[in-house]
Amino acid sequence: MTDEPTINVGRYQVLDKIGGGTSGDVYRCYDPILKRNVAVKVPLVTLDRAEFKNVVGKFYHEAEIAAQFQHANIVTVHDVGGNMPKEEGQTEKYGDHYLVMELASGINLKDYLQSQEKLPIEETLKIIFECCKALDYIHYRGVIHRDIKPANIIYDPQTGAVKLTDFSISDYLDNPSEKQIGTLPYSSPEHFLPDKQITPQTDIFALGSVMYQMLTGSYPFHGENIDEVASHIVASHPTPARSLRDDVPIQVEFILLKAMSKSQRDRFQNAVEFTDAVSLALKTIGVVQNRQVDQHRKNTEIDEYLILRHNSWFSEFSPDQIDELVRSGRVLSYDNEEYIVREGDIADSFYTLIQGEAEVVKGDRLLNELEPGDCFGELGHLTEAHTRTASIRACGPVRVLAVKTEKLQELSPESQASFYKAFLTITMERLIEKNAQVVKAE
Repeated sequence: MTDEPTINVGRYQVLDKIGGGTSGDVYRCYDPILKRNVAVKVPLVTLDRAEFKNVVGKFYHEAEIAAQFQHANIVTVHDVGGNMPKEEGQTEKYGDHYLVMELASGINLKDYLQSQEKLPIEETLKIIFECCKALDYIHYRGVIHRDIKPANIIYDPQTGAVKLTDFSISDYLDNPSEKQIGTLPYSSPEHFLPDKQITPQTDIFALGSVMYQMLTGSYPFHGENIDEVASHIVASHPTPARSLRDDVPIQVEFILLKAMSKSQRDRFQNAVEFTDAVSLALKTIGVVQNRQVDQHRKNTEIDEYLILRHNSWFSEFSPDQIDELVRSGRVLSYDNEEYIVREGDIADSFYTLIQGEAEVVKGDRLLNELEPGDCFGELGHLTEAHTRTASIRACGPVRVLAVKTEKLQELSPESQASFYKAFLTITMERLIEKNAQVVKAE
């Protein structure tokens, strides 16, 4: 008895089929060189020549755009293979063409919604929050996705991991192309208005439409045909989510209305604004997720990403670098008059004040006051065996993001460079301020 022959796509050994659509199938494959499982997308062999050429062209377009992304909320593209379709009359070998991607855990959100119909408010907001971070990142990189929909969002209900995928019709902000419609129910009004341009807010509208579907179990815009749906997208407002589901908070309804505003001017102006609103809604309805227990206090996952994203101290950091920093740290809570650090302690962490106020004291003398967004402890990263020269004490309930020095040293080279630049900038500012105080005293 002999083993069944191994089926390969390029160098990748096919294990099983994990998905498919009208133009291609996706397989779980094994990469014998890098010794890892990957997802491999191939075009359907039943496509006619024109369709096949279009699909393969999208593979290469997606690889060109998505291969530059490295982000926790985006499926990584590893490889693209095969030759572009040959001239008319020559034989095609369909298996020669493929797109190789990260094998993300979970299922696409479209299938998940079909099994759940409507999602809990908290779960919806958390998924949208992660999608907003992905949009923030790609827009920062100068790319519009243009096909945000549940089928292009991978979600793992067990871990809460969310990843955006399929950049086959994405384009660069500085290279606008024709208004190609991704998927009709999630298309924005500007797709159908000749005097309007496709912008990052097009992705925001689509994500708002996805959020509406997650909460209500239905599309925001309906019609008997394409023209009727398009007409409703341009001129009609969706049925309020609260009319379809009475547990939707008014604040969440507001997010939907703003994300799906007809006018780009009235929409969230960028993904960070969208993220802000979702984060506030999560806090308002009291949703927190335990991350780690540090002695007697719990670390909670709050909107530290947004605090850092808005903080001028981190202005040199890209969205993915901020996300990397947040994932490297822990959020710690302190009570009124509790010491965050003490004079004489070993300086082994860098801190960002996220919530509340604190004071810098030396003995009984007040040296400075700190507000949300202020950073301290950076000298411990710049010097070895450095001890604290002052204490930091909480003024009321306080939360801080703490990152150990060794974790900072494990960040990417780009993040390290941004850190050193920020460290040196704030050190120079403090020296100038100190010098001014000395001159004034004289």
